[in-house]
Amino acid sequence: AEKIFYATKQNYSVLSYHPNDDTGFKASLYGNGSEKILAICGTEPEQIYNSIDLLEADFADIGGYGLALNQAVSLVNYILRLTADNKRTDVLQLSLEKYYILPEESLPTDQMYILDDYDVVGGTYYYVLQANHNGIGEGTLLAEGDTITLTGHSLGGHLAALAQRLFPQLFDQTVTFNAPGFDPISSRRLTDEIVALFGQYLSVSPAATFASLNNRLFT
Repeated sequence: AEKIFYATKQNYSVLSYHPNDDTGFKASLYGNGSEKILAICGTEPEQIYNSIDLLEADFADIGGYGLALNQAVSLVNYILRLTADNKRTDVLQLSLEKYYILPEESLPTDQMYILDDYDVVGGTYYYVLQANHNGIGEGTLLAEGDTITLTGHSLGGHLAALAQRLFPQLFDQTVTFNAPGFDPISSRRLTDEIVALFGQYLSVSPAATFASLNNRLFT
């Protein structure tokens, strides 16, 4: 439907819809003039993407690394397209690349990375973010002059909070519902390292901590 909310003097419409991708990320952007709401979908327990959301994003990524790493890449790419003019076909898009080196080889010194795992012979797996300029802008649907709220339930709230930290200049506030936090005891607690990994490609530095966003991040 073109119009999904109605209240006195308010009339929101769907400005953009991001269907489930290979990571399970899904989101919608709603607007009423300069007031925007970016709503991020949470874990879908009865849908075909259940295994991706629950097993990969929730258990493997949040439980393993500290945050939903693969869906975070889709989240950042979507925001970058939403902030770009629709005439642009060279919008920055990031891809998560996994590499392996043998024990006698050295980790890269010319790019940021996060360690993933070691194998039985002592080899090392690591991740880097690769920059690609092949995205198509969606018409500057998000701009710093807008009043933009992020929201999401469960996994969606987790990603919304991350977006607030990665783009503190863009979003005015974030409201989450029953969202998992970051860096659970079970994980390797790599949230700060992963935020820095994204930060090298963003025009404005991410917020240093979630605590610094207390006045704009509501649960």
